[in-house]
Amino acid sequence: MKHKLIMISSVLCLLYYIFIVMFGGFSISWSWLWLLAALFFGFFAFILSNEKTRAALEKIPKAVILIPALVIAAGMFCFELLFFAVLSESKATGDKGADYVIVLGAKTSGGYMPRILKYRLDAAFDYAVENPGCTVIVSGGKGNDEEKPEAGVMRDYLLSKGLEGARIITEERSRDTDENLSFSKKIIDDIHGENAKIVVISNTFHVYRAVSLAKAKGMKNVSGHAAKSRIEADFHYTVRECIGLMKELAFGNIGFKNLIH
Repeated sequence: MKHKLIMISSVLCLLYYIFIVMFGGFSISWSWLWLLAALFFGFFAFILSNEKTRAALEKIPKAVILIPALVIAAGMFCFELLFFAVLSESKATGDKGADYVIVLGAKTSGGYMPRILKYRLDAAFDYAVENPGCTVIVSGGKGNDEEKPEAGVMRDYLLSKGLEGARIITEERSRDTDENLSFSKKIIDDIHGENAKIVVISNTFHVYRAVSLAKAKGMKNVSGHAAKSRIEADFHYTVRECIGLMKELAFGNIGFKNLIH
């Protein structure tokens, strides 16, 4: 019975991979994760369904199996906590009256603006209209396969929507979320000092990690603002963010105190 449940898990992972690729294309980062999960569950289902391998497993002392089982259980428990933490910020609305809004970039290969980035910029524009005293920092550098810095594409989009150029600052050096926030903070500190009121805008699945990183970098008065995301891949992105958070914790980029929002 156990191997049947595990095989069902394998099939579900494979179907989900097909689903997100069909609707989102191969551009969805880490989509291969679900293929890997399908192979992982399929392998264990095969082992448990085979009489010889099952008999060999039964001969292994329970004490030997107990330790890795406890490690896996603890890992799953931490993952679930992070999953719900990410969800808790998925509808966040930034505090009103911010001095600066940081919009995190996304890959714009060939001048193409992905939907997730457009959603971030639409949310930033709406916030800027409602809070006329804020300055918008668009953050994103130029990747090897990008024609121009992401921040330039982002600025052009906001200008096309009618936001005044004097209210937009471009940060064009960053290569990832960590650098988005580091370089944007340097700009804010140089202009306004360390007590500026800041709103970080990203998509539903990304806000929690972004704010946690912002706090870890010393942003004292920061809140997150969630833009829409791609519904067909929202679950996938949320899972990916949990893995990202575990990596940030493991490498010391985020402290446990920064996870408290």
